[in-house]
Amino acid sequence: MIRIEKFDQFNSEILISWINTAETLMQFAEPSFLFPLTKDQLDKSPSDKNRYALQAIELNTQTMIGYGEIYLTKQSAHLGRIIIGEAKERGKGYGQAIVKFLLDYAFKNLHPSKVELTFLSGILLR
Repeated sequence: MIRIEKFDQFNSEILISWINTAETLMQFAEPSFLFPLTKDQLDKSPSDKNRYALQAIELNTQTMIGYGEIYLTKQSAHLGRIIIGEAKERGKGYGQAIVKFLLDYAFKNLHPSKVELTFLSGILLR
């Protein structure tokens, strides 16, 4: 079981530790960040008023196990930068839960005309 909540900057180092290769960074953020990912780069996302950064917290351990964002434009909302960080947490349906939450949140609170999923590879959701 997980809880989705606003991303806590305190967890930046955890998120950065998950992005340990240039390939993973490209899958996570496309070319918008440079490898290695740094806290300064990551801090730009939550400061963007059109970007909603969220974290997934595993309820039993109360630790962050995932991350996702909604980016709002005039035409639509984009879901992206979705990652389940540790390999041992993948394959449990957490990625699907994050996507469902992001979709529900976007339609109920942001009221876009459409929502698009933007990511390069499904390996981060496995």
